[in-house]
Amino acid sequence: VGLKEVTVSLRTDGPVTSYLRISVDLEVPDHEKVLLVEERLPHLRDIVIASLSNKYAADLRTLEGKAALKTELLRKLGEALPEAGLMNIYFSDLVVQ
Repeated sequence: VGLKEVTVSLRTDGPVTSYLRISVDLEVPDHEKVLLVEERLPHLRDIVIASLSNKYAADLRTLEGKAALKTELLRKLGEALPEAGLMNIYFSDLVVQ
């Protein structure tokens, strides 16, 4: 299930603002769960936006940083929607500028 593209400004310690554009997809076990996730898209997108807005650009430039973000989002989204049985999370697009 695609959560649609999200663009956020990232945290900064200096005068330059960094932005993140990302597309997040969730893997769920069956079509029934797809419908459940689609019903809650605004809530799930809000969780993603809040989580991303709290990151620094440097956090997302490394493979380890991206893996940590996946783990964090999978946990937070899973807690918000435990009945969906989220299996995995994928980034189909990720650009830091």
